[in-house]
Amino acid sequence: MSDKWHHINQTTTDEDEQADYGKDVMFLDSRHERIERLAVEAFGPQIKNFSREPVAVTSPVPNGEPRPV
Repeated sequence: MSDKWHHINQTTTDEDEQADYGKDVMFLDSRHERIERLAVEAFGPQIKNFSREPVAVTSPVPNGEPRPV
């Protein structure tokens, strides 16, 4: 996305195109931040971990203490 933004800024003479794309980038960035925050609240910080390393999986038990699955 940033490469496309850079290309538009370097090549277009249409200020409307620059403004429209800039607004779209800001909108998507704000939505990304909100969705990321909600995902972390719902699933924990590991939701942002895209490594191939295994993660510990836990399951809640009646007393609220997590236990390994």
